[in-house]
Amino acid sequence: MVFFSRPFPARQSSSIPGRRRRSGLRPTAGRRASLAAARLGPRARLAVMARLSGGDLSISLPAADDVLAEIVSDGTNYTVSGTGLSATQFPIASVTGVIYVGGGAGLDSQTFRVLAGEPLANPIGVSSDIETTELRAGINATVAGNVNIDSPSLIIGPGSPVSVSTSATNSFVFVNGAMELRNDASFMSGSGLISLGSVSGTGGQALFLGTLNQSGSVVINGNVSLPSGFMVTAAAAFPIFFNGDTNSISLPQFDNTGILQIGKAGGTSTFSGGLSATRASGVSLAGVIETVDAPLTLGGVSIRADTTLRSGSGTITTGAVSDGVSSRTLTLGSLTQTCAVTRGGSVTSDALATAAGDFGVSLLGVSNAI
Repeated sequence: MVFFSRPFPARQSSSIPGRRRRSGLRPTAGRRASLAAARLGPRARLAVMARLSGGDLSISLPAADDVLAEIVSDGTNYTVSGTGLSATQFPIASVTGVIYVGGGAGLDSQTFRVLAGEPLANPIGVSSDIETTELRAGINATVAGNVNIDSPSLIIGPGSPVSVSTSATNSFVFVNGAMELRNDASFMSGSGLISLGSVSGTGGQALFLGTLNQSGSVVINGNVSLPSGFMVTAAAAFPIFFNGDTNSISLPQFDNTGILQIGKAGGTSTFSGGLSATRASGVSLAGVIETVDAPLTLGGVSIRADTTLRSGSGTITTGAVSDGVSSRTLTLGSLTQTCAVTRGGSVTSDALATAAGDFGVSLLGVSNAI
């Protein structure tokens, strides 16, 4: 009997058209995250997210334009909501650290809003990716940490006046962007620094700086525009520095007893309702310092750059005046000056000039070196 062996078919490729052969490698963590995000759907990927981790409350705005996140405190819970996120509560007692708010870089109209309610009891950090921060309630940080709002725009109000404060030693308050007052605002930091960007308000808003226990410096790095508004500083030993080119305040009340620095070389600072700064340990001036037909009354003055004092029909009165060791010119009055200028202390200046106006000048110091 003859046996015929059945021929084996030729070996076929394991490749199947339209299908890749498995390599046995697993996807990377980044790839897995991308796949997971794809399965979530577009709405979930664009939703505001909030979570509590290690005592810190993190609020994340997604990588999309026109996104809003909101937080409100009732004194017991923080409630966070926003685009794609329904109201989610976090017990305040569980938030033992900082509230962090971040967004997507290079996006437009991302907004973080603190709704009217009880003040937030925790320090807060808002990244510069959040275009606008709105405070309709205050921040009274009783937990150690800083208040750091890095948004390009900060809006105070509308609604009730807003207070921002830290209580921990050396904790600072930092506002980097342009602050618009739609209601009164107070900033307090004890021994910590208060650093503000520009400040503006179109109504009769007031800006209050410091408390009776304030010792940390107050620095305003941008221009101040409160042409119908007010500024009040607490009667405490802390310095204030105006570093903007142009300042306009209707009626300031400088009660601080530390140094008061106003103006910048080539700039103009206008106090339309008058300026009185006699409690400060020293007043440092630069540029044009003026009132609009209202008294301009200063204590001891040092000039950091060429300086002009003018007040129209208002009197100008100062204590001793010094320009240090540099060559600087102090100019008194303007073409429209009609009221007298009185120097109650000694004048030490490289140059003293008076404008060609109809006003008198009295130098009452014991010794003058000009």
